[in-house]
Amino acid sequence: MRLNRALRLSFLLLGLCQAYRARPPGGPYTTQEAGEVPMSQLRMLSLGMAHLLQGLGENVEQLERQGELVAAELEAALESLESLHKQSSQAGRTQRQVRKDLQILTARGDRLWRAATDLQEGLADLEREREAMQRRTNRIIQKVKRRTEPSHHGPTGPKACQSHLRGFSPRQND
Repeated sequence: MRLNRALRLSFLLLGLCQAYRARPPGGPYTTQEAGEVPMSQLRMLSLGMAHLLQGLGENVEQLERQGELVAAELEAALESLESLHKQSSQAGRTQRQVRKDLQILTARGDRLWRAATDLQEGLADLEREREAMQRRTNRIIQKVKRRTEPSHHGPTGPKACQSHLRGFSPRQND
């Protein structure tokens, strides 16, 4: 659009220059003084200049609108950038907090793992002690059974116990 108007102005000026040079020496322009431009050419030049000024005004308005649009886009981009900066800062804080929490949870997990391992070892120790106690208890029970079982050498049963006790009377010792 600007190129078109600039070309028009160039052609008008070129036409004006050619018209001034091509003027016949004794022609219809003889009544005018030397160096004066004929009125028809001035009208044509003023129309061209008016047209050019109108186009220039339109270009200025269009550039102002484009400038406003660009300014609005830049403002939106700036707001978006500020928002992204805030989000980035928040993400950085969140990431640091997550790392800190992860370290704490890892330490807790390690402590719990050690405690679980200690408990398993303690349980294994208790199981060994229980088995040892069970073996001792079984031996004691076997000994008690052997001692309480009737022997094959002497009298057995309740009557045998009474015969051993006949000689002993609690009244006799009084």
